[in-house]
Amino acid sequence: MAVQIPTIKELYNSILNDLNTELNITIPFFGKNILRAIASVQAAKLKIYYYFTAEVQKNVFPDQADSEINGGTLERFGLVKLGRSRFPAVAAIYQVVVFGDAGAVIKASQTFKSNDDSANPGQLFILDNEYTLTGITDNIQLRALEGGTVSELSISDNLTATSPLLNINDEVTVNLVVNTPTDAETTEQYRSKILESYRLEPQGGAASDYRLWAADAVGVRTVYPYAVTATSNTIDVYVESASAPGTAPVDMLADVAAVIEQDPDTTKPLNERGRRPLGILQVNTVSVILLDIDITITGLAINDAETQSTILNALTEYLKTVRPFIAGADALNLKNDILTVGKLSLVVQDAIGLGNYFNSLSFTVDGNPITSSFLFNNGNIPLINTITYV
Repeated sequence: MAVQIPTIKELYNSILNDLNTELNITIPFFGKNILRAIASVQAAKLKIYYYFTAEVQKNVFPDQADSEINGGTLERFGLVKLGRSRFPAVAAIYQVVVFGDAGAVIKASQTFKSNDDSANPGQLFILDNEYTLTGITDNIQLRALEGGTVSELSISDNLTATSPLLNINDEVTVNLVVNTPTDAETTEQYRSKILESYRLEPQGGAASDYRLWAADAVGVRTVYPYAVTATSNTIDVYVESASAPGTAPVDMLADVAAVIEQDPDTTKPLNERGRRPLGILQVNTVSVILLDIDITITGLAINDAETQSTILNALTEYLKTVRPFIAGADALNLKNDILTVGKLSLVVQDAIGLGNYFNSLSFTVDGNPITSSFLFNNGNIPLINTITYV
């Protein structure tokens, strides 16, 4: 049971009542009432003790524990159960094409800044090692100085050297993603992995094991394992990235495949690190498949920009909870893999409140009208595309 923290007034009155009872007196409001001053001081001190007790109780279990940054115990649970701390942000590495004279040299630590028309303008990237051009066109690799998706660029984005280059064009162009950037694991993402590790028990190759193993890969929200139909001894593992919209890049898929094959903990003996169960000949790691959800709302009474923004946010957050259900890995009471008109209508009504209303709602999945319901499985997840008001 959670600690109920009384108010200072309640503590003050309780102390006064105890003093009156124990001393068999009635403490006056005026005159010789030093006991009231003592009761006031003690009430304030007891309030602090209650706060401290509540914080201790909160950090006894990982479901409510605070991060160590705030004096909590969450990371301790993670180290004990997951065997790791929170994943830090991963810096992007891009291959860029350079134009210049053969034999021209770019010094190590040369920095480049992404141009204003790039995906993330003004981000700095560095060349880690000195490079000598072998021809008039060559490729070099640049690493983002700031980790995470804040430094994410797209193919064909341009960067400009922050200091002039000798016999080399100052502008370079991204032509290959070498290492996809990943944001640092949030407290709640880390907490969910810890709670899942307590709920799921290792079983030597069941669906729950793939969830537990994938928790060792950076940037993964979760995975959805399926036995491949009509193909024996083969598993398809659909990987959902923690970064929106959820599509897993190629290097993340490779990381998941690696941790399914072998425990990344190098402190263990090699013969204790194997994971892929006997009899499974092939494990395919593939990205989840995003299915566009287009919603039409008819007859919205109060239809202003603020209301539309509220509806968009509510539907976006709700669709993040609609995911394929994996028996043996997901809790049955949290099953939410079917999208219906009724469920979407409830989300919209809750968002706009009782002071507003609409006549009807319809939706399509990947362009196909849905008259009753749609089941998300086999790695399909919903993504809000458009909301039309008529």
